[in-house]
This record gives sequence, structure tokens and C-alpha cells, in this order.
Amino acid sequence: MCICICMCMCMSCACPRRTQLTHCSHPTPPTPGAGSAFLSAGVSPAAMPLAVGACALTPSAALLLLLDRAPRPSAADVAARTARRPMGGEARRAFLRRWACGLAPLCVAYALLTGVRSLRDLFADQLFAASLGAPGGAAPGWILWTADLPGALVSAATLVAFGRIRDSHRAMQAMLSVMIAATCLALVATGAWQLGLLGGGSWQLLLGTGVFLCSGRRGAPCAVTRD
Repeated sequence: MCICICMCMCMSCACPRRTQLTHCSHPTPPTPGAGSAFLSAGVSPAAMPLAVGACALTPSAALLLLLDRAPRPSAADVAARTARRPMGGEARRAFLRRWACGLAPLCVAYALLTGVRSLRDLFADQLFAASLGAPGGAAPGWILWTADLPGALVSAATLVAFGRIRDSHRAMQAMLSVMIAATCLALVATGAWQLGLLGGGSWQLLLGTGVFLCSGRRGAPCAVTRD
């Protein structure tokens, strides 16, 4: 859970490319998240990514050490799963032929999701400011810090819940169901905001939850199958 949350905070608050874009388009207003705090403290724009990365290094290293000390799979875990082995060309082609009907729409959905997430990430300051009607065209700092935090918490909770499902097929069905529900959440929240039924801040929080939750499950379905 901690790793998932920290990754979310790093991506949403310390992306150098996004900070450069917002810094160029808005010289005086604050830039996203942690980058804004360092710039306000007098750190130069060129050194800001290094400063943010240095602050994130210690907790990241601690979490990696904690992960390395996690218990190894028990005999029951090994019996319930299949060891991963390299797939040759023929095995990959057979896999694609067998699951083509499911993989095709999944790949299209992933491509669309990646586009939505990239657009929201690169132009977060402008999108948040417009949705909130912020004066001066600058998004308030609280939305830059918290937009993806609910999604990180919910995503971490679902990972813990999925770990308790012993049947691989049930786990895959649950993960796909969560991805569909997350997509519906993002679409419903966007429609409600366009109809004036939802405020800009609530829309961004729900949209971030849907996008992050769906994105966090992308590689999981193939990892839980036993076939």
C-alpha cells in the first residue's frame, strides 16, 4: 500500500516534464505539488527535479528494503500458482490465437486510458484551473496534491483484497470488474460535471480515482491466470 501511494505522489507531484510545461506557461503561479514547494523555497527550476528526487529517495529505499524482507512464497502458494517461464515465438502466437477476442479490446482500452492519463498529467494545472474556475488560470495547491490520492488509497485497498482471493479465475474476473467499474465511475463523474450536477473539485477527485484504479490493474489480469 505504501509503495502504491508513494508512486502516486511522485507521479502527481514531481514530474519534471509537467513542471516545466506549467512553469513556462505560468511564470508566477505555483507549479504542481512538491515542485511548487521547492520553487517557492528558492530552489532553481533546473535543480528542482533533483531536490524532489533526493527527498523521495529515502522513503523509496526504505520501502524497497521492506519489500525485500517480505515472506517468501509458501508451499501452498507455489501449489496454487504456476511458475513463469519464458515464452517462445510459437507459444506467444498460440497465446494470441487463444485469447485474441479478449486481448484486442483490452489493448484498445489501455491505449485510450494511457491517452487520457497522459493528457490529464501533462496539462493538470490548466485542467484543474478550468474545472475549478480558478482566478488567474492557476490551479490551487490542494487539488495538485490530492487529485490522485483517493485513487492511490482505493487502488492499494483493492490490491490487498485481491491478494486474499485464492482462485485465479475469480481473481481475474474481479480485477476486470473493478476496471469496468472504475471506467464507469470516470465517465459518470465527467457527465455529471458537464450537466452541472458535480463541482469541479469533486469531478477531478472522482476522475482521478477512476483513471488511477483502472490504470493500476492493467498488468494484473494476465499475472493471476494459471493457464
